[in-house]
Amino acid sequence: QDYRGLVVLNSNVTMDASSAGNISFTSAINSGISAKSLTISNGQNILFGASIGKSVALTSLAVTSSAATLTGGDVVTSGSGQTYSTILSLGTLAPATVNLTAGSGTVSFGGSVNMGTKNMTVSGDEIDIASTISATGSNLVLQPGTLFNPVVVGDNVTSAGLDITATELANLADGFGSITIGRGTS
Repeated sequence: QDYRGLVVLNSNVTMDASSAGNISFTSAINSGISAKSLTISNGQNILFGASIGKSVALTSLAVTSSAATLTGGDVVTSGSGQTYSTILSLGTLAPATVNLTAGSGTVSFGGSVNMGTKNMTVSGDEIDIASTISATGSNLVLQPGTLFNPVVVGDNVTSAGLDITATELANLADGFGSITIGRGTS
């Protein structure tokens, strides 16, 4: 399936790609008047060639596929956040920095993430890292989505704020230019 024009979600959308295999979005994906969710399941390769929710945020984005590639830029959700149950790559055509912004929601990486030489800023009141995040000299920022939200690093106890556990820290592979956890207001 190939979506070449602007995609506007006027209702919550669930796409089962088991018969289609590959899905490609070459233009932006936004909610209509009110925030909606997008769930893509059973895909082979999913390509997001433009921003998602940058003009009108989605409530959530959930991707379950063999692989997904972001080449178009930022992903913005409000509400329950972003779930990537896939191998996620920042493509060579992606901007220098890709922002995954979930506000008070969660950004969850269920599969590995390959940033390549792109920078990535992940903002959410919870960030779950279940597999390796790797990069080649680029910068990673993990920060709470809500200003002044506390950050706990290295403890294996779930906290009321953003917690990056010791296990999640171990999933950040060598090769980054820098890794920043938190923000000046955390």
